[in-house]
Amino acid sequence: MLKWPNDLVLGNAKLGGILVESKTQGERVSFAILGIGLNVNQGKAQLPPGAISMRLVSGKRHDLRALLRAILDQIRSSFDDLDHPSNIIEDWWRNCIHRPLRVQVTLPEDIVTGISRAVDEDGNLLIETGDHRIRKVNEGSLRILDD
Repeated sequence: MLKWPNDLVLGNAKLGGILVESKTQGERVSFAILGIGLNVNQGKAQLPPGAISMRLVSGKRHDLRALLRAILDQIRSSFDDLDHPSNIIEDWWRNCIHRPLRVQVTLPEDIVTGISRAVDEDGNLLIETGDHRIRKVNEGSLRILDD
């Protein structure tokens, strides 16, 4: 089972995230599940350290139905992009918060540290390691390093 989180960050605080879980058999993906999490109406006391909510940013409560409707409308309007996956990957990389920063990805049995350089056509993160090699990473927990 692969898990690849992608956090939505506002300033230095986590506003939400995307989690993809998939099951593979060899090179074949059996299924994938996509989840979206968004901190909407939580107060400071309800959030973990380092997180923020839309309410804390805007100063007002948000209508969850209207927000969900807006998210679904955006997904619907982007549905045709599925025919052009390279455009989706380019757009994702253009807006990626760790592009091209020093990162550390913790894998089940390894840790990869280096500069995030790109995302390939299969969705692997390409990390340039200290020895100037490129490592393909398709799962793990990523964090941006300060140095």
